[in-house]
Amino acid sequence: MNPWPAIQLSLLVATLSSTLLLPLATLLGYKLQRGGLGVVTRWWLSLPLSLPPLASGVLLLWLFSPLWPVGAWFTEHGLNPVLTWYGAVLASSLVALPLAVEAAEAAWQGYTREMAWEARSLGATPARAWREVGLPQVAPGLVRVWAVAFQRSLGEFGATLLVAGNIPGQTQTLPLALYVASESGNSGEAAFLLGWSLLLALLAATVAQWARSRSV
Repeated sequence: MNPWPAIQLSLLVATLSSTLLLPLATLLGYKLQRGGLGVVTRWWLSLPLSLPPLASGVLLLWLFSPLWPVGAWFTEHGLNPVLTWYGAVLASSLVALPLAVEAAEAAWQGYTREMAWEARSLGATPARAWREVGLPQVAPGLVRVWAVAFQRSLGEFGATLLVAGNIPGQTQTLPLALYVASESGNSGEAAFLLGWSLLLALLAATVAQWARSRSV
């Protein structure tokens, strides 16, 4: 079996997932850090972190079932994500969301209200205060948000398996291909896929740690 489609799909899924999560996590992190969202919201956002990924996958399957209004609408318009590659994006995004929001909240701690007020008191407009003070403080943290989401999406297995399935060349991601190769006793392919998993994980971890060091 050709392992490259699984590697390419994993990169696509992780890239899209982390990119889609970035603005959402940034907004939620800002609201949480500034006290605009309560304890209940924080509890709900952290829930996917506590659930087994398989349970998250089951919840998504129920949500997009044609028996429910959301699933019926998506099915009617030919957009139901079940057994599709973008279903893998959805599943990995849900699982990565709590970590991305947590990283975003930490990023906003570098740009306090006091810093914004001080810049304004010196005559800076809101746009200039953000451009010259806020953005340099927050940007490394936002890079870390993207990298953390990429890391989690890259390794997602359980929710992806239930929602997107394990169709070679269509929905089979790198973790799924590694599982199949290991279970079938194909040690050569498993070693190849494991090597790529380690390489991509190391690269993503390096970016996340670099961004963390710059935001401290």
